[in-house]
Amino acid sequence: RLLTDDRELSTIEIKIRAGQLATGVKFEDNVGSEQYTYYRCYLLKWDASSGVAL
Repeated sequence: RLLTDDRELSTIEIKIRAGQLATGVKFEDNVGSEQYTYYRCYLLKWDASSGVAL
């Protein structure tokens, strides 16, 4: 699921289940009863073929 960053339009936040790999700054948060890992990546550097489910 892609979430646009209102503060910086050049970045996106990608919600990924914890344990999967991606590039970018990593920070964790709890959503409901599930733990997710968020990555903030630059759009031009994000590799859609990385195999990470969006």
